[in-house]
Formats: sequence, C-alpha cells, structure tokens
Amino acid sequence: MRSFGRATNNPIWDTVIANSQAVIDTIQANYSTGLLPDFIINCNDVSQCVPANSGFLEGAHDGHYYYNAGRDPWRIGLDALLNNDTKSRAQVQKMVTWLASDSGGNANGIKAGYQLNGTPIDSYFTTFFAAPFGVATMLDSNQQAFLNDIYAFVYNEREDYYEDSVNLLSLLVMTGNFWEPVALQTSSLTIEAPAGSGKLIIKAKPSKGWKFKEWAGDCKGKKKTVVKMDKDQHCTAVFEPDM
Repeated sequence: MRSFGRATNNPIWDTVIANSQAVIDTIQANYSTGLLPDFIINCNDVSQCVPANSGFLEGAHDGHYYYNAGRDPWRIGLDALLNNDTKSRAQVQKMVTWLASDSGGNANGIKAGYQLNGTPIDSYFTTFFAAPFGVATMLDSNQQAFLNDIYAFVYNEREDYYEDSVNLLSLLVMTGNFWEPVALQTSSLTIEAPAGSGKLIIKAKPSKGWKFKEWAGDCKGKKKTVVKMDKDQHCTAVFEPDM
C-alpha cells in the first residue's frame, strides 16, 4: 500500500493503511495471541469489526487464523521492516511473542492454523504457516534462535504452488533480497546550462542508498561523476539503487 502511495502520489493510500491498522488493533484487542482471522466483517464502524462467521466465504475456518490470514505476519512484518512503521511492528510482535511461547521457540511446533484463542486447527507442519513468521521474527532480536530454526525448516522445502509461493516471498525477505518496489526505479536529475554562459562544472552526488550510473543527454557517455557543460547543453545524471 505504501508503494502504491509513493508511485501514485495519492494520499488515499495513507487513509487505507490507517484504517487497516485500526481494524487490526480492534481484533487484536480481543485476543491475546494477536492472531487475525481469514476474513473480518461488520467494519462500517471500525470498533465493531469481528471475525467472520463460519462459512462466510470459503469454509468453516473463515473466522480463524488459516490459509488466508497465514500471510499476515509476512505482510505486516514487511511493512515494519521496510518502512520502520511502529504500528505494524507492534502488531506483528504481538503475534510473534505468543507463537514463540506456544511453540517453545521451535519451528516444528508451528501448527497448520489456529483458532484466534490459540487452539491449533491441524497438527501438521507446513511452510505456509512457518515462513511468514520467519519474516515477523526478524523484528525481535530476542527471537534470533527462533528465526534461525524457522529458516532451517523452510529454506529447502517443496510443497505445492501456494505454499511454495508464500515460502519464496518470505525467504526473499529473510535473506535480505526483497526491496521496496518504488525504490527500484531509476532516478535522474537534468541540468541545463543557461544560454550565453561559460562552461559549468557539475557533480553527480547520489543520496544514501543510491549510486551514480551514467550521464545522459549532451553529456552521454561520460562515466565520471564530474563533467563540464557548455552553454545551451542539457545533461542528465542517472542514479540507480545501491544494492
């Protein structure tokens, strides 16, 4: 959502984020686990939001932490990691604190779905429920051993397309290979030498997290960060993310 906001410069996304976080707060206030349900209803007034009833859309577990909500620790955790958002950090750490205690800090203690009170739905292990919590545990330095154990259980597993897709995306985060999408765009600055002026000396100095790539326009082909411009010339300094 923040990426959409940055890409479009539309503040509506900030409103969507704030409302979504308010809904999460409402649900978490009623369950010490911090877990969220697959679907939430009755949100015309945020304070009245509740987990969906059984059979609301997909099945008996629509109001439980199941195969939709299982992605939440990854999604919310990613927001906290990329944007240092304090609200997302607090929300995901509530889940991690409960799970670390419930599982004894062992990845194989993570079950396939839970009621919001923490009662397991199924007893088997799957990367789908473990890998997203790997992302979440990155936010708590006290859970490094738990994070290591989750990674060891999921990094080389193969299940089915859905589980493997979520596992891959979570692994991209856990291994430091996921970047905020808008930040991957190339940035540039164009400078115009005023008519009648003499030579100008310009220097391309990238901001933190970026590096100089090349010159375009009249200065095209010059690899040095410092170039000379003659009158009436246009030079563009091109930058790219420093990865």
